[in-house]
Amino acid sequence: MMPILLMAISFVATLAAFWQMGVAPNDCFRTAFLKATIIQAIFITVLTEYLSLSRAITFEFVSLAWSLFAVINCLIAILLIRKNRRVINIKEIKQQLCQKFFEQSLKNRILLIAIVLILGISLLTALISPPNNYDSLTYHLPRVMHWIQNRSVVHYPTNNLRQISFPPGANYIVMQLQILAGSDRFANLVQWLAFLGCILGTSLIAKTFAIKSQIITALVCASIPMAILQSTTTQTDLIVSFWLVCFTFFIFRTDNYSKIDIFWLAAAFGLAMVTKPTAIIFGTALLIVLGIRICRRFSWKAIWRSTTITATILILSLSLSLPTYWRNYLTFGSILGDDFGTRNEIIGLVPLVSNMLRNIGLNMPITEFWQLIESFHQYILSIDVNNPAITYGATIFDIHLFGTVLRTPNEDFASNPIHLILVIIAIFVLIIDAIKHQKNHWKILSLAGAIILQFLMFSGILKWQIWGNRLLLPALILAAPISGYFISDFLSKAMQKIIIYLLIVSSIIYSLTTVYHPLIPLPSSWTSVDISQSILRGERNYFYFRGNEEKRERYQEFSRLANQKQCQTVGLSIGKDDLEYLLWVTMAQESSPDFKIKHINVNNVSQSLPPEFPDSELCAIFPSK
Repeated sequence: MMPILLMAISFVATLAAFWQMGVAPNDCFRTAFLKATIIQAIFITVLTEYLSLSRAITFEFVSLAWSLFAVINCLIAILLIRKNRRVINIKEIKQQLCQKFFEQSLKNRILLIAIVLILGISLLTALISPPNNYDSLTYHLPRVMHWIQNRSVVHYPTNNLRQISFPPGANYIVMQLQILAGSDRFANLVQWLAFLGCILGTSLIAKTFAIKSQIITALVCASIPMAILQSTTTQTDLIVSFWLVCFTFFIFRTDNYSKIDIFWLAAAFGLAMVTKPTAIIFGTALLIVLGIRICRRFSWKAIWRSTTITATILILSLSLSLPTYWRNYLTFGSILGDDFGTRNEIIGLVPLVSNMLRNIGLNMPITEFWQLIESFHQYILSIDVNNPAITYGATIFDIHLFGTVLRTPNEDFASNPIHLILVIIAIFVLIIDAIKHQKNHWKILSLAGAIILQFLMFSGILKWQIWGNRLLLPALILAAPISGYFISDFLSKAMQKIIIYLLIVSSIIYSLTTVYHPLIPLPSSWTSVDISQSILRGERNYFYFRGNEEKRERYQEFSRLANQKQCQTVGLSIGKDDLEYLLWVTMAQESSPDFKIKHINVNNVSQSLPPEFPDSELCAIFPSK
């Protein structure tokens, strides 16, 4: 347990250092949190790539690096404390927090309690439940295990190309946590911390618009169903959302960008791009807003300055992803790797409108609404609602197949109807108010414009997917300040209460009943999805297999036989979407800690890559079925 504390000590020291640098103590904690998180993530990314060069990603080197980094951060924090003479007194801070809490109105106190409750329930779930999300078991965690085994993040032959093609940033953090902790006990915490960061970050963005909308904005963000469900998994959607929230905050916090502002902007955008490919879509829209904010008046000098600053930020942002891009280029001939058939094959107004309507439909799983969309496709757009050129794989737009799943607490599909309706109404009202009453909503409408552009680009570039809500999470989180501003400034107190209680009740239900690791399971009759038993009952190992009970015996039997034969080198002859991590888990339970696993019978572009170890060392093969 002690090595894992090095990361915590380093983060707390960095947080304290930035808190000391802040001008106003009442304002700088949230900003310090964002900056400290960015610094820690950059360190993890650079350290991983550096150690990978000499195949030195080991417990000894990782723990040594974190020891040095923690010492440096602690020394910096101590020097700043002595220089500023602002001693961090925990007792005094607690008293100040209590005082500020009781100074709040009753409404705000209820909001704060609700946010803490949502975060607490999610944290409990993240700690108790093992990672058991489908993507986590097929490629997020298997790639982590291969990196640890290989002591390097170089590409390797694999039947699941997502393990080597997709940006690795979030999994670098998970990998170092697992190396220091010796298990996946804290793997879910990466997304949970991103959830906390999104709540703090969106409230800071709201502060740049209107001070009184901060707490309601935080609740809007904390109550997004998809965000709540994602916070207990090892997926990457919340992490990329957090980096984009940081990017947005640094865009709106000032009108005059200094060199240090450029650093924070580039770092946040760079971390987003090294985490998920969709960050390019969402970040580009924000970068355009940044360029417009810099170029506040039309002149060649202003245009040149805007172009120079945005280009500098973009170039610096790309630097964190260069090693990944280079590996992908050598393997796939493309810096972004394999597109896996996710990009639209036809471009135009009709495909764009089709994808926009269907993406909206994901958040409105009502039979009549989906039927209306289907009719619009047939009679207005004259295009098949399931046209394979703009529809991913075998997924189809059918409410009868997916309606129940979209309405349940499912981390891959959950809809967000309340938040979608809120932001649509909010943007409409703000535009009308700006036109009718000449109100200056320029700042907040520019964010709204960025979100609309993100949605247009997302729908125009990527095929419609039934799990599109998960990919659109950054846009929904960035919309929280707009909804919060609308609720606090435009709605009556009675309407505010209705919406607040609706958000609180729905969010607590979602946080308690997530289908694959619930604290309180939903009745099986409520959903077509296999619901797990409560994570408060049963052993942790049980929940790895959540909806895959039929596979448990096969994985365990293979691992037992391999152990009996003292077989430590296993070949995986599996499909591209098999639950590989389950074998790593059962082998760790049944065998010695020195076992090795590699993919065999690889029939894709990665087959020409250097093997992780020779085939001659194999003593057992795990088949797909």
